[in-house]
Amino acid sequence: MLYTVRNQWPLALMISLAIFVVACSPAAVQATNIPTEAPTVELATETDVPTLDSSSAETATVEAVPPTIVVAAQGAVPGMAAGDKVLAWVAPGEAPGRQGASSPGQLVFFSSDAEMETILELPQGTTRVMACGDHATAPDGSNFAFMTTVTAGGSESGTIYLIKG
Repeated sequence: MLYTVRNQWPLALMISLAIFVVACSPAAVQATNIPTEAPTVELATETDVPTLDSSSAETATVEAVPPTIVVAAQGAVPGMAAGDKVLAWVAPGEAPGRQGASSPGQLVFFSSDAEMETILELPQGTTRVMACGDHATAPDGSNFAFMTTVTAGGSESGTIYLIKG
């Protein structure tokens, strides 16, 4: 008996669907034997390190240190042509994008000779700085549009900026 393509499309559809389901299903996960006790770590201590206890008359002070910016030796930034600038958001934080709203930092230009120029102190409560879409930079590079988002009292507000040059 000769089958035509017309009669085989339901079978082909079922096979394709079965292959799709198998390919998209999560792989089997097997539990591994995880130890319940943490390994013991011994720390070496030095006895000649000065310490401060609560009975001492001395007081300890903590100083906030601004973020360290590492640049290439001899003052040149690799890959940048003379006269080029890079716009950056500089703020203290655990990781990029995880700064505190109470110390939002500033927007700066880094020049090709590793100089930093502050162009905007960000307002308190700034939680985001984003380019205004995929075409935020003018075709000739002369303008750049971006927005800052400030969160305060449970609401967000934004300000749009335009940088020339």
